[in-house]
Amino acid sequence: MIASEPFVTTCAYPVRTLDELDFYIDGEDAFIAIAEAIEKARSYVYMTCAYSSLNFRLRPPASEQLRELCHRTSQRGVRVAMLFWQPLNVDGSPNFSMAGTVSQADLPELTMHAPKVMARWDAAKTDGTYPPLLGCHHQKTFVIDGVQAFVGGINMTQDYWDTCSHVVNDDRRVSYDVVDPAVRKASAGAATTLPLHDLFARLSGAAVADVEANFVERWNGATSRLTGPDLVARPASSAFTLGNRIQILRTTAPQTYVQTAAGETSIKQAMLNVLRTAERSVYFENQYFFDDDIVAALRAAGERGVRTVGLLARCPDAAQFVGVLEHCMEAHWESVFQWTHSNPRLHENIELYSPVTTEISHSKDIYVHSKTMIVDDRYIIVGSANISFTSLDFHSEMCVLADDPNRAKTLRKRLWAEHLCGRPDTIPDDFVAGAAVWHQHGAKNEADRGHRVLGSRVLPLRAPRVGADVPQMLEGDSSREDLF
Repeated sequence: MIASEPFVTTCAYPVRTLDELDFYIDGEDAFIAIAEAIEKARSYVYMTCAYSSLNFRLRPPASEQLRELCHRTSQRGVRVAMLFWQPLNVDGSPNFSMAGTVSQADLPELTMHAPKVMARWDAAKTDGTYPPLLGCHHQKTFVIDGVQAFVGGINMTQDYWDTCSHVVNDDRRVSYDVVDPAVRKASAGAATTLPLHDLFARLSGAAVADVEANFVERWNGATSRLTGPDLVARPASSAFTLGNRIQILRTTAPQTYVQTAAGETSIKQAMLNVLRTAERSVYFENQYFFDDDIVAALRAAGERGVRTVGLLARCPDAAQFVGVLEHCMEAHWESVFQWTHSNPRLHENIELYSPVTTEISHSKDIYVHSKTMIVDDRYIIVGSANISFTSLDFHSEMCVLADDPNRAKTLRKRLWAEHLCGRPDTIPDDFVAGAAVWHQHGAKNEADRGHRVLGSRVLPLRAPRVGADVPQMLEGDSSREDLF
């Protein structure tokens, strides 16, 4: 049975009345807002940390690091609780050396600098089909005083931080463990520090209690409870009454926590619901694009005349491009390009792009890490979930689903303004007219790249050539245009 609207009845959290909902595009704006909210906290700060570093600078080039901000906050009597993901090896044993994660071995350093900060580590499960190695607690959330929450996709390591200008050699976006200025500058142009696009949502109102309930459930059920007592979640207020609506969605693997032993896949269900009920338009940004059901729902929408513009990472990261994931990615991309180019209706209705910087001789990919979907300029999904079976079936994920036409159109126009290098007030209100602008810019940029400064950041996403050199793709080598 196809739902008549996107909200999910089987979700752990109900539909609630939407209060405040803001969006911070790219790391600079997002982490300024998050840092300022932490600094104003009066009672508690709860953080779920996936890929993260205690040395992360939320407001570079300021010298204050995450550990120092947490210490300074806790010194004011604010309870700071940090929940870290504990990666596992193939055999299920703890992996204490995975790059970009905070290990339990870092606890003495954390407590030395921030002795009043609490920390726990939590190993992730899969759905039982795949080995523990593929499990990941991928949520990125902040809860401040039970009054406001941030839900998004940007990891707290320096190479995930960026500005909306996406400068190629921005020395503020370098490896988090580099402290020497000369080394920082030399590292800035590395492939691992490509410009990166992502966003966070900030919400207030009744739905904050659901973000907090998720944190408390995970904190109390963590596999390594090294510091701090168990917590009690703030009671939630009533569900939806009047006005615009919001729902907190999750993915959790089965048998992960007592309260949700059966697991939850409400993010995937909501994505399917919005795509199956879409009437006019779909805009999405995502790092990956290889979930069977989502791709099929997008194709069905295109066949019934729904216009789609998609922004994808041209070369997804090496850490995910292995084994079964590599096979799924290649198979889906080949399939998508085949049916969009063989079917004139789909070719017209579904257009996929990837972003690049605008320089003449040093143009680089902008890495799309965003997980965003806007349907019919009404429904918004923003959070941590990729369009992949890992994120939608068993990784721990969180997204916000909102029904708010004004915010939906405003967010779409802000995102399009960034990618098209314009202002939101220059972006057409009409989706189809705006899609035509994307098409024009994409064609012109494809012809101009390498010869002149580009007028915007969008390039058509092309199918990979059979037998393409995948390692070169993964190194972020944007000069290898023969690959795509």
